[in-house]
Amino acid sequence: MNDRFRGSRLKIERAKKHLSDFHEMFALFSNPNCYSVRVEENLEKKTHSLRFDIDMSGFDTIGDDATLIIGDVLHNLRSALDHLYYQLVRACGGAPTDWTRFPIDDTREEVERRIREALRKGQINSEVADILLNQVKPYRVGNPALWGLHKLNILDKHEKIVPTLKLMGFIGVRLENEDGEKVGLTDYIAEKSCLIPLTGTYRQKITLKDKGRPSANIFFNVGASGFEGEPVFPRLKGVAEEVTRTVDTFEHFFSLRGQATQP
Repeated sequence: MNDRFRGSRLKIERAKKHLSDFHEMFALFSNPNCYSVRVEENLEKKTHSLRFDIDMSGFDTIGDDATLIIGDVLHNLRSALDHLYYQLVRACGGAPTDWTRFPIDDTREEVERRIREALRKGQINSEVADILLNQVKPYRVGNPALWGLHKLNILDKHEKIVPTLKLMGFIGVRLENEDGEKVGLTDYIAEKSCLIPLTGTYRQKITLKDKGRPSANIFFNVGASGFEGEPVFPRLKGVAEEVTRTVDTFEHFFSLRGQATQP
């Protein structure tokens, strides 16, 4: 681990640990015990439907923990970037202040303004400025992952980021008729308790052989700037990867610069 960016690396690793805890906690909830399935027959029409009864109560017990873990992930990843920028300022011979932080803003113009100010104060050099603006691109259109991280980290300081659970479907359901033939589909979508009609079962005796397994996910709620409606775990995993790439970019730059100055 490079000593210059060790603080950033440690923050990223802590964020990944929180993400792992989040995934394990959610996996415990997303199990076959959270729902039941049964075949219901319409005696008058001699047709059948699948009744899905979904128990969402388990999510209430993990909802607050999930909110806190998400906040910890965001804080550590944003902090990793600030650690990185602090070290960049020092490496360029600048003087970090209490306001030294990694520049992220809504537009390229706003980021350019921040970078010009840092150049004017001698906090960074033109090479670092060029990497920031033209490779990292820490603004909404240029780098949605870092921009979303910035926005959600601010939001988390003022209110809870409450995730939304959605049971997207049930995989591997198996139904058979009296002849042992497979009927119906194997995958069904049901975000809440519901009745799903079955086709091709007229006047047959239908038996549920396997209720399958749930395919669930947890999503960012409305108001989560940049990530609204997206699944939490893969999105935060992607943000962690983008923060890592940003640190790697500058580590590679200083490694090459160090080689160039060697006799």
